[in-house]
Amino acid sequence: MDQGVIEKMKRSYRKQLLRRLLLAEKDEESVIEFVKKVNLKDCIYMLADAWESLTETNLQRAWRKLWPYEEEKDDLEEGDIDGAVNEISEICSTLPGFEECNKDDAMECLAVDSNDSGFQILTDQEIADMLNEDETETMESDSDDNSDKTEETGPTHSEAFVAAEALMSWLEKQNESSPTQLILLKRIKDLAAKKRTTTAVQKAITDFFKSSNM
Repeated sequence: MDQGVIEKMKRSYRKQLLRRLLLAEKDEESVIEFVKKVNLKDCIYMLADAWESLTETNLQRAWRKLWPYEEEKDDLEEGDIDGAVNEISEICSTLPGFEECNKDDAMECLAVDSNDSGFQILTDQEIADMLNEDETETMESDSDDNSDKTEETGPTHSEAFVAAEALMSWLEKQNESSPTQLILLKRIKDLAAKKRTTTAVQKAITDFFKSSNM
């Protein structure tokens, strides 16, 4: 039923992954090292952007088998594929070791999992083994969390506010920026400012009681 929806999302996802690789420091990390550093959060962000790349026409076509209607030849879809092939081949040709990448290679990259059904039929025993493995991993994870709890440190509220302010100032000067992006960024900046103020007030109260007890 997907009628190209999943395929287009995969194309967009792979383009984003290649762009991230292109922006990485080529002299310090190889392709394999880059892939190892990509985490689940990165994948979720790229998948969300891939979903945003879908058009209303893409979603309408997903219902063709259940709700057929007359439409012109899929020239737009062919244009999307050609554009993706050209963009991927151009990105790959700038990466070390992939200078000779051409459109055929890009097409092969897009079709690498075209025969993958997206699911695997498991036997009852395989399902039982997977459940047992998941239960064991969960118990080990809980044990590790209880034995060694470390709090991850990140940017302070003040640092986040300064960064958001600088980013907003930069975005306002870009022709590609939109009012929606600026509003969302303003909300992030306001949140950082609010948390920064709250933290400062709490610290002042704590310092007051400390000085009173001395």
